Amino acid sequence: MDLGLLQAIGTLYPCAEHRFCLRHIHKNMNKMWNGMVFQDMLWNCASTTMQEFNHAMEELRKLNNDSYELVKGIPPQHWSRAQFIGLFYFYLKLRIGSVQKVIDKVVGPLTPTTASVLVKKNKSDAAQCVGKFCGNGKLLGEWSTDGPMFCRHGSSHMFL
Repeated sequence: MDLGLLQAIGTLYPCAEHRFCLRHIHKNMNKMWNGMVFQDMLWNCASTTMQEFNHAMEELRKLNNDSYELVKGIPPQHWSRAQFIGLFYFYLKLRIGSVQKVIDKVVGPLTPTTASVLVKKNKSDAAQCVGKFCGNGKLLGEWSTDGPMFCRHGSSHMFL
């Protein structure tokens, strides 16, 4: 591994997390231990829970102690999903919770943000519409290409 790059990133961005690419770890392992068995074992070690991680590491140790020592030498918080620390997952959980709170407050089928975007879009589309009087109090839009359609002015007011 290129320790010079790690030190430079650590100096420039002291709060940044660094994660190793599992594919590159496998490529380094592949020089000594090749085959799908080792690849599968390594990917199992990158599991999402601590129990799965510990179990997979024990299986790797039983299979080949040297490969186990190589993988054990790499800090697991840099490559195992079970041990990723940081603000990324905290932010995701926080974001999911705040979005769910907004969704829970919604009465209709649309969130307030979606409704405001649609209203804004309808208003901008309605500004482009040129109506023609067709009798019976109805307007036909100039942009209508597939038969009689009401002008978007009327359509947008029906939904508001």
